Amino acid sequence: VTLMVTRSMRIMATMINTGVNLLEAIEVIRGSCNNYYFQRLWSTADKGIRDGYQLSDSIEIATQRGHADVSGARELRNRTLNALIDPGIVHMLRAGEKSGQLGQVSDKISVFYGKKLEASIKS
Repeated sequence: VTLMVTRSMRIMATMINTGVNLLEAIEVIRGSCNNYYFQRLWSTADKGIRDGYQLSDSIEIATQRGHADVSGARELRNRTLNALIDPGIVHMLRAGEKSGQLGQVSDKISVFYGKKLEASIKS
């Protein structure tokens, strides 16, 4: 999870900071994910943004609702999605959106989670 968050936020930061629009950035992020749950998260975020929601709201909605499926595994999916994105990340992204600093905030998130990943590898 830490690797996927780090990678996602690093891609977002790089693309937003170079002038790429958010939907294109999310498409690249989704394509870089080799994890089903992260792909679903970014697909849901993409849909939310297209429906007029902010990125932070779209992620929050995705992690709260989960995704229904015919096998009845909605609760498991919901818990899994909740574990993907820490609520603190959503709050930081929301602050970045409000201040017009989404790229910079995404970069700070990627640096923080990158250090967390390095520490977990070393231990």
